[in-house]
Amino acid sequence: MNFGAILESAMLSGDAKRCFELGNALVDKGLQFTVFTKDGKAPDWMDFRGAMGTWKGVETANLDLLFACSARLMQQVIESSARRKVLYHCHPDDKNVDLLMADPQIEIWAPSSQVAKRDQKKHERADVEVFGGLNVSDFTPKTDYKVGERPFVVLVNGNLAKRHKGTRLVVGACESLYKKGLDLKILLFAAPQTKKEEQRLRKFECQCPFEFIKAPQVASDIYCSADIFVSAEHSKHTGWNTTVAEAMACALPVLTTKAGTSDLIVDGENGLRCWRWGVGLKRGIRKLYDSNRLREMLGKNARETVEEFDWSHVAETIISHYGIQVPQLTSEQPRELPQAVPAPEAETPQAPETEAPAAAPEAAETAPETPVAAPEEPAAPQNPETPDSNHFNVTYSNINPD
Repeated sequence: MNFGAILESAMLSGDAKRCFELGNALVDKGLQFTVFTKDGKAPDWMDFRGAMGTWKGVETANLDLLFACSARLMQQVIESSARRKVLYHCHPDDKNVDLLMADPQIEIWAPSSQVAKRDQKKHERADVEVFGGLNVSDFTPKTDYKVGERPFVVLVNGNLAKRHKGTRLVVGACESLYKKGLDLKILLFAAPQTKKEEQRLRKFECQCPFEFIKAPQVASDIYCSADIFVSAEHSKHTGWNTTVAEAMACALPVLTTKAGTSDLIVDGENGLRCWRWGVGLKRGIRKLYDSNRLREMLGKNARETVEEFDWSHVAETIISHYGIQVPQLTSEQPRELPQAVPAPEAETPQAPETEAPAAAPEAAETAPETPVAAPEEPAAPQNPETPDSNHFNVTYSNINPD
């Protein structure tokens, strides 16, 4: 079966990670997968084992299924000759999605049970449950949960351009706790792609020690350098919370809202769930700050949970749903991977073959969320010592607030 996905470019983004990593998982299962972008260039931030094509090649490509993760790219999917046309509904706030939901010829994939339930209630659509995912093997689990004399490090998504990420809410909660005497340091990661985003990072100010890391991808060593990961994303904008899943894969304790985490987090067992406002965030951070034992328990359980959402399991779910017959490899048959090609007319290469799939993952419980409330306005604390910079690619270092 020939699969395809359409993106604007291969530049690192949430949609790009989803398409390329799922593509690799399907290729590893013996299927063919092509990603179509404007220029047909392969990603330089990962090893993609499928084929590449340009937008012009979509019209003539021989595809059994073509999907897009954004509603704005679905017109090209609709105009393609693909036998199955799919919206991977990763952005619940997508505009014009109502028209797509009303078209019975378009299939809907849900990245989480939260999105599936919303589509069922609002649009009366039964989505295909393609929950996940990530490459768990890419992440090394954390083993040391002791803090000692150093500051307690809170890892946060540093995307300041998107308010729904909740970065300012988490920063405000940390500033308030720092004012009350907690020895905290905020570690923000970001991958700015425009000059405007770069300027936002340079102008960022905070009333407690912080450090910005400019990284194309959030690697295991960045996650493992922190003591907790805090996410305050808004549920109306998030289908699947990739950064929470990656933190869990690194056995890092997580404090999060329910946004994109309804299948991942069971409150008090493998993470902490909180309301999306300052008081809830401060309570959760303080609870994790006070207990090494709690952090270790949550981190280890989180790693076990997230293994169910590996891309290999997601690929098996797709294979099972469409009844695809995947041939077995014998021990004498070497696996040959296809080469990515930029030409739109190119035939998609023969994909490898692997073992038969296993069972699909089950969804976890959900928790309620309350409306947003602004965090407290903290007073400026005393000047802390400047923490040493680490070995990461640090773009903007921590500051001593005046």
